[in-house]
Amino acid sequence: MKKIILLTALALTAVQAKADLAPTVMLHHNGQAKYYMYYQIQNAVNDAVDGDTIYLSEGTFQPFNVNKRIMVRGAGSTTIIEGNCEIDISGTNKLTMPVLDAMCFNGDVTVKNAYKQFTLRKCKMVNLIWDGTNEFWDTKVEQCYFTNKLNLPNNVKEFNAFNSKIYNLYPQDYLEGQATFNHCNIGTVSDTISNSSFYNCCIYQTSGGNKCYIIGCVLKSCTFSAYDVKMANCSIIDCKYNLGNNNYLNWGAEGTNKYYICDEYSSYSEQNEINQNINS
Repeated sequence: MKKIILLTALALTAVQAKADLAPTVMLHHNGQAKYYMYYQIQNAVNDAVDGDTIYLSEGTFQPFNVNKRIMVRGAGSTTIIEGNCEIDISGTNKLTMPVLDAMCFNGDVTVKNAYKQFTLRKCKMVNLIWDGTNEFWDTKVEQCYFTNKLNLPNNVKEFNAFNSKIYNLYPQDYLEGQATFNHCNIGTVSDTISNSSFYNCCIYQTSGGNKCYIIGCVLKSCTFSAYDVKMANCSIIDCKYNLGNNNYLNWGAEGTNKYYICDEYSSYSEQNEINQNINS
């Protein structure tokens, strides 16, 4: 009898240990916590109200959509979402907290509707996509990694990126908004970007058909290598740069570029340092 009791206790302990290791979802509402299984994130979102926070543990979770003014916060690179996420919050145009924080998506994040102060923080995703023609104001991405493409259409106004890594910045004829990139690693810039600023960034613009037009921008304390680039009416301040083939500086009728305290380099070691920064 004692042996049966001991075996039962050991089995229950093993089950509890396995349960403790399983990914969990916690909805925090008014000081109260409600728990869900790893495949029930959408249930937690559906039960949440504006202002709530959903916490995700380490582990792998099913994809979900956000339709309320809530924050979904993971545990960092060990919180993995297997799929795409759609953010479609109706009834308001101003957000007071980051929507997504500290998680990795093995897919895209698509943003709909019109928001002010939309923020993503410490997230990794394949693509960031803005759906529709609604205007987004005071948008922030902080410590994010876009493994394929960060789209930047004209309806995204006052876009700010901090300490982020962008494999391909795709501005889509970004002529009307104002984007600021601070301490970012940018692999390539495709299409046209204007009236924007780059501070303390590392930019590696490769060739291969991705023509880049940079017009009326400020580049300060940046390291960049330019291939297949047309640049005009820019202020380039305290930068280190290498202008490769197929470049058209002072292009068109947009004026001339102004260089302040800049150094041109061409050595292999310095070029390799840029590649290391982009790939790190």
